[in-house]
Amino acid sequence: MERAMAKMPPEARAKMEAAMKGGQSNASKPVVSRSCVLKEDLNKPFAFGSEKEDGSCKRTVVKASSTVQEIRLECMKGTQKSVGTVRIVAASSESWTGNIDGTISDTGGATEMKSKIVGKWLGADCGNVKPAAHK
Repeated sequence: MERAMAKMPPEARAKMEAAMKGGQSNASKPVVSRSCVLKEDLNKPFAFGSEKEDGSCKRTVVKASSTVQEIRLECMKGTQKSVGTVRIVAASSESWTGNIDGTISDTGGATEMKSKIVGKWLGADCGNVKPAAHK
């Protein structure tokens, strides 16, 4: 990334640096979303990211039960490689926690990613929220 930015005109480089700084300040802010998971899908592993779109990811289910899901992902898109693990643990029928740990690498280096995720049951009716994608 730094090599590419070094070749940019000063104005373009300044815009790129400002955008990157803005992205970093937002990285620690929580992202809130809703999804609908059907009872019959609770023992099925979730599909993540571009895996369901273009086949560029390989998924290995390490563990899949009604209380724990652990999935290893390896994605390759051009020269960019992403490797990571998603682990979700249901503490009860109404709440779960999880971690996403991974590395994204390219010819210019690597970036490590760590995320904590939490979820809670909101109700039996999903309303207008569509069921989550499963593979």
